[in-house]
Amino acid sequence: IIASACKAVNLKMIFISSTGVYGDYQDVPYREDSITIPINHHHKSKLEAEKIVQAYSSDNLIVRVGWLFGGELDNPRNFVSQRLKEAKECYIKEKNLYSNDEQIGCPTYTEDISKKLLELIESGQSGIYNLVNEGQGSRYEYVREIIKLSNYPVFVEPCSAAIFNRKAKVPKNETALNWRLNEMRFS
Repeated sequence: IIASACKAVNLKMIFISSTGVYGDYQDVPYREDSITIPINHHHKSKLEAEKIVQAYSSDNLIVRVGWLFGGELDNPRNFVSQRLKEAKECYIKEKNLYSNDEQIGCPTYTEDISKKLLELIESGQSGIYNLVNEGQGSRYEYVREIIKLSNYPVFVEPCSAAIFNRKAKVPKNETALNWRLNEMRFS
């Protein structure tokens, strides 16, 4: 049984994409059938990879995830770790921590993604699925909650995205609905 399950999984491609592939053309959460108009190279490459995976076989699985958090806190790429490091620096310098209140998304726990992805694989699903945690918030609300839960004595102040002078344009709205996943449960 284990060998046949491994064989089935190995024959199916699974690609982790991003809700950023939808682009920035609406103010409400995107569904899997929403048009994709990515606005930066990173999300364009994700969409191109999706197309390659789909062209290879319609049995493949693509999941579009939201703002991921989780993993080891000593990982320098961990979003929570980065914010805590910034908070420490702000505390030392007696400054506020600024966070973008214009961009919204769905903070999503990596462990939840792993569990849902396993469910999709085990039930033989294919195609494109959004996999995000319920709810949404701005980057500011997200960072404020991280700092609040850490009990770090730093004030998080909302600000415009313009002060960060990002090299790549990012969508203001990266929210998504797990529409196909929810439809699957009610079928």
